Amino acid sequence: MNIEDLPESLGVLKKRSDGVYLISGEQEVFLNEKPVAGEQLLGLGDRIRFARMVKKLV
Repeated sequence: MNIEDLPESLGVLKKRSDGVYLISGEQEVFLNEKPVAGEQLLGLGDRIRFARMVKKLV
């Protein structure tokens, strides 16, 4: 998935010098099958699942 393709309602991906972060806001997100909130540093191979997806992300 391209960073620009993430619907804003699902959160924001921010690229920084130390990595890429998912900022989920109030959306319920599971990172590697664990519930998370707020700002999360992403790593290669991380799995992101949204509790309430409007459409499937590819």
